[in-house]
Amino acid sequence: MKILDVLYYYYYLIYTKVIPDVEPNETTIFCLGFSFGYPLFCVVNFILAFFCLETDLFLSITILASPMLVLYLLYWKTARYKIVIRKKPMFLNSHIKTKIIVGIFFFISVSFMFWGAPLAKFIDEQIGCEQRVPVEQIIVKWIVGFFQQ
Repeated sequence: MKILDVLYYYYYLIYTKVIPDVEPNETTIFCLGFSFGYPLFCVVNFILAFFCLETDLFLSITILASPMLVLYLLYWKTARYKIVIRKKPMFLNSHIKTKIIVGIFFFISVSFMFWGAPLAKFIDEQIGCEQRVPVEQIIVKWIVGFFQQ
């Protein structure tokens, strides 16, 4: 939880000091959620491409929005953001080291936007799927099979 608190606080600092925003807490939740959601979305696409499965818009939006919802419930609804901002958490008790670690996290999460889709396409081409099966069909079969037992 401390890692998430530190990331939240430093994203919050960006939206209060570097890029001032009217609602820095909401922007922090949205951007931090996207920083977790998009890499998760790419990893799910890699797995689906490997197994010749095709995703739909609803699944994609769900994967992208889930971390934002979790952060909203965790920080905004419980008012935990006030505690985090008051505590000013950091890694290794060093502001500089924390900035470097948060910067690396941000760079990795943003880099998924540039290499995530080409890698998924490459995996798809290497596997050589003749026909892609929509993932919803697989999920429905699992659910129906679970309840039939």
